[in-house]
Amino acid sequence: MSQKATPNYTILHNEYRFMYMTKGLIYTRVYFLLKAVQYVTSRYEQGNLMAKLYFKIAVRGLPPA
Repeated sequence: MSQKATPNYTILHNEYRFMYMTKGLIYTRVYFLLKAVQYVTSRYEQGNLMAKLYFKIAVRGLPPA
């Protein structure tokens, strides 16, 4: 059974904002890049889609909500 990945952008936005405010920009971007690598190397069915999402967030950041 194949389902489309529908990530919750509100959760990702809050996670990004919290980490940015507490740890700083560099730490936050490295964290999101490592999460992207984790999804690529996992056997999760929608891993590549999630990896692309995390990579985009790591490179571009998130627009204001």
